Amino acid sequence: MTDILYSPTVIEFVTLSGEYCGFIDKSSELSQKEIVERTQKILPLLYFKTAVLPKMEKQTEGNPQEFVTELDYNYIQTNLSEKLDTKDVFLDILEPQRMESSEAVSLSMSECFTDIYQDLKNFMSNFQTGVEVIMLESLWECKYNFEILWGPRLIALLNEIHNITYSEEEI
Repeated sequence: MTDILYSPTVIEFVTLSGEYCGFIDKSSELSQKEIVERTQKILPLLYFKTAVLPKMEKQTEGNPQEFVTELDYNYIQTNLSEKLDTKDVFLDILEPQRMESSEAVSLSMSECFTDIYQDLKNFMSNFQTGVEVIMLESLWECKYNFEILWGPRLIALLNEIHNITYSEEEI
C-alpha cells in the first residue's frame, strides 16, 4: 500500500489539493474576476487528477478525522458568496444519487467551492499525519466522496464558470 501513497499519481493529487486549498484560503484577497479566472484553470486539473487516482478498498472501519469545522465551512462559504455576488447562484445539477427521480438541485457556486475545499482540506490534514493507515483511509474517502458528491458538483461548477467566462457580461 505504501507504493500507492508515494506514487506519482497520488503525489500530484496531494500537490494540486494543496494548491486548491491555498487558493480558497486566500480567496478573500481576490477579486471576483481573479476567482473565476483561477478556477477555470484549476478545476479541470483537479477533476483529472482525482479521476486517475488508483482504485482502492476501504482499509479500516474507522473514519479519518475531520479538520474543517462547521465554523470554517460557513466562513469560507460566506466569503465566497459575497465575492461572487449575483454570480453565486446556479441551478439544475443532477447528482448521481438522485438520477432516478430526475430531481435537479439548486446550489450556489460558493457552496460547491466549499464542499470541494472541505473534503480536500480534511484529506490533506489527514495525509500530513504521516500515519500510513490514516493516509490510505483519507485517500480512499476523498476518492469515494469525489465519486458521489463533489465530482458532479465540480463539473457543474466548471460549467457555470465557463458560462460566466464566455458570456457577453463583464465580470
